[in-house]
Amino acid sequence: MKSAVNYLIVGAITTTLLLLGISAANASVAAPAAGGTVTTSASFVLASHSGLRCRNHDAESKPVSGKVVVPKSYCYDPETTNHRGWHDYCTHAPDQYSSILGNADFRGPCARHDMCLQSSHSHSKCDGPLLDNLKQNCKQRFSWHNPARYSCEEVAYTYYLAIKAYTLVS
Repeated sequence: MKSAVNYLIVGAITTTLLLLGISAANASVAAPAAGGTVTTSASFVLASHSGLRCRNHDAESKPVSGKVVVPKSYCYDPETTNHRGWHDYCTHAPDQYSSILGNADFRGPCARHDMCLQSSHSHSKCDGPLLDNLKQNCKQRFSWHNPARYSCEEVAYTYYLAIKAYTLVS
């Protein structure tokens, strides 16, 4: 049942993005090294307390005025089977809003939402800040007179609705 719901949510997000003229293929999703394996290098740090192989994300954590960035304590490990949805930024959705007018990074808001849920908080406590943070990154990237800002905020709201729909069926 959960698998079917996930496909419905992904389909709804993809359809909405396409209607807004955004290609889901423009998503910034990190891929494993060639051959499908994760290599041991300076970019990965073993999180011994949980068995996760956390990717170094200093670039995503660099403070930018007005932008919600990935917290340094976030463990990005999309290959894990241990609560994968808590360690892969925007599960089943692009990690950024992309348009011909620019991109808005959604990794920070999604990472903070993951961390909120991982801290045993409820969706009712974590989902509102997710929407606020997504919209903040739209505002930070696009000025008020840029039409991409409003399209970006619509996509942010779609992410929020997808999370709410998933919560209802899980």
